[in-house]
Amino acid sequence: MINRPKSINTRLESRLYARGFRRPELRQMVLSQFWMSAGITLLGILLLPLSSWLAFAAVGSILAGVNFYHLAKSMQDMVTMRFTSALLMAVLFRFLGRLLMSGLVLYICITLVNAPVVALLVGLTAAVGSIFVWGCAHILEHNGKEA
Repeated sequence: MINRPKSINTRLESRLYARGFRRPELRQMVLSQFWMSAGITLLGILLLPLSSWLAFAAVGSILAGVNFYHLAKSMQDMVTMRFTSALLMAVLFRFLGRLLMSGLVLYICITLVNAPVVALLVGLTAAVGSIFVWGCAHILEHNGKEA
C-alpha cells in the first residue's frame, strides 16, 4: 500500500481541528479566509516592484484573517460554554484587545507608513469575500446533493 501525502488543505484542516475547531463548516470558513489572504499576500509580494498598493491590501487581508480566526474560535467556544458574567467579560476583553491591536496596526499603516486607505479597506473586506465564496460553495454543494 502506498502512503500518499496529505493535501495542504487536509493538513490545515486537521490542525484547525486540533486547535478546537470542531464544526466542519467553521473550519472551511477559516480555510477560505486563509486562502483568500494567502492569495492576496502572494500577489502583493510578486507585484511589489510595480506597486505597493496590493502589499497594503495584503496587510489588511492578514489583519482581517487574524481577527476572523480569533472571532470564530471564541464564538465557537462561547456557544458550547455555560453563560456567566466571567465569560462575558473574557469575550469582551478579547474582542476589545483585538480591536485595539487592529486600530493600532491601521493607525501605524496610515499615519507613519502612508499606506493607501483604500488598499487597506480592500484587504479588510477579504473576510467578507471569503465568507461569500464559502457560502456560494456551500449552497452549490447542498443543491448538488439534492439533485
